[in-house]
Amino acid sequence: MPTAPAHKLRISNISAIIWRNSGDKGPWYSVQIKRSYKNGDDVWRDTDALADDDLLPAAKLLDLAHT
Repeated sequence: MPTAPAHKLRISNISAIIWRNSGDKGPWYSVQIKRSYKNGDDVWRDTDALADDDLLPAAKLLDLAHT
């Protein structure tokens, strides 16, 4: 059964997904950046490839994730 993210942040079509992990020294977190888009078939898809217009929203999301 997949675990749910600890938190998800979103600006426009860019998301930062925060995952809680467990280890010998206690919990730690990792962050995954994704961009959502619709292809020609009108189905939503995700990618980790960012365009130049995506960089500022991604940076803001990473700052929020760090906070």
